[in-house]
Amino acid sequence: MCPLLQARSPDRPYTWTTECTPWVLVLTASKISTIFRLHEYDKGIAKAVTDFIYLHLLGEPLSHPQLGAFLECAGKASVGVGITTNGSLLGEVGDVLLHPSLQRLNLSLHSADSTAECVTLLHEIRGVVQKRPDLEIHLRLWNTDNRGDLLADPLHRCVVEYLEEQYGVTIEKLYTPGRVHSRNVVGALQLHLESPFHWPGEVAGVDERFGTCLGFHTHCAVLADGTVVPCCLDNNGAVSLGNIFTVSFSKILSSPRARALRGGFSRGEMIEPLCRSCTYARDNFSHKAVVQRQIMKDK
Repeated sequence: MCPLLQARSPDRPYTWTTECTPWVLVLTASKISTIFRLHEYDKGIAKAVTDFIYLHLLGEPLSHPQLGAFLECAGKASVGVGITTNGSLLGEVGDVLLHPSLQRLNLSLHSADSTAECVTLLHEIRGVVQKRPDLEIHLRLWNTDNRGDLLADPLHRCVVEYLEEQYGVTIEKLYTPGRVHSRNVVGALQLHLESPFHWPGEVAGVDERFGTCLGFHTHCAVLADGTVVPCCLDNNGAVSLGNIFTVSFSKILSSPRARALRGGFSRGEMIEPLCRSCTYARDNFSHKAVVQRQIMKDK
């Protein structure tokens, strides 16, 4: 489990870890193979300039034996919590998800291996919706393709039909490929659509010199050993900016490497090799980079 924190001023978040369940990619050589300990989590919150954290970086938060204590700790610090889960353990966590400090739950429905499995997840989430109607829940289908129709895929069709039948709503089936879409279902429950993406370095030959990102502008990540990185796609700490357990967050923010990274993003340039190999940034923020480079040119 990794947490992602979001800042008290609108510019920052983080991340932390635990072992993964079968639906989650396990990288045994990475830093996320470590379980984030409660006292370290508490220390991290105390040092961070944030009012919101996400527990999600590659690990499965619901598998952590002290998840309830983590939520309690965040509540005492007046820090909201978001969880991203594949849902495999939804039926085993009891009332933990009813804790008031939990403010957002992202469920990766695209992780389901079958429509039957997907229906099980949706049924369990319906129970959470009934008990916590205020909880913001995003049902994620981050595997939309170029067909532009949710009914063209059996898993997507299953999700749409379940939501329409159980909640008495009509879901818009058409979407524009390559763009992010949200569909409000009822109350705080949403269906979230996005195309698949590759992790940095997975696609050979990607070296984008120009580009931008929200990393270290609106958020950052903290790995289980306290390493601060720009975003949740840097699970191995390739862009290590300091350690939250030994250095103040303000010093990490003002470090030469962090300033260079943010400055590059502001100019529409990718400074770090990891960022240049990131297809997510390329596909989602390239239009912003063009605008930023033009602004710099006009100055």
